[in-house]
Amino acid sequence: MNSIRASFESKVNPDNKFTLATPLNKKFKGFKDFLQKKILAEKSNTNVVNAKLIRGAFYVPWSPLSLSDLRANGSKLNTIYPEWFFINPKTFQLDSRIDKEALSVMKYHQLSVQPILNNFISVPGKQGDFSGDLLHTVLHNPQIQN
Repeated sequence: MNSIRASFESKVNPDNKFTLATPLNKKFKGFKDFLQKKILAEKSNTNVVNAKLIRGAFYVPWSPLSLSDLRANGSKLNTIYPEWFFINPKTFQLDSRIDKEALSVMKYHQLSVQPILNNFISVPGKQGDFSGDLLHTVLHNPQIQN
């Protein structure tokens, strides 16, 4: 099948010395060249790894697998979202739980670090939950903010 196609293409190619160049086969060659250039251009644009897109991941210090995953895949990322800041539900103070070992891995991979402010309340012996009221109180009370 490929030999038949190659034979046909050589007969209609106006660049071939033994082909009579007609307006129709010149038009065909121009259209074919255009399509080949377009296909090559599309193939070269598919390399997403080098594009300036966000390739991010979440990092949670409470999971033992997070640090090993960060070490294994940090080179594939450009942004990391660590869960490091929490609101204390009693004092409304900011609790920071920065994982220094993970931070050094993030710096090594030159990641853009975008920490998460979490409003999750964990109660020992009970299932924790996100508190919209806690966040609302902090954001709307100037005395707490200072």
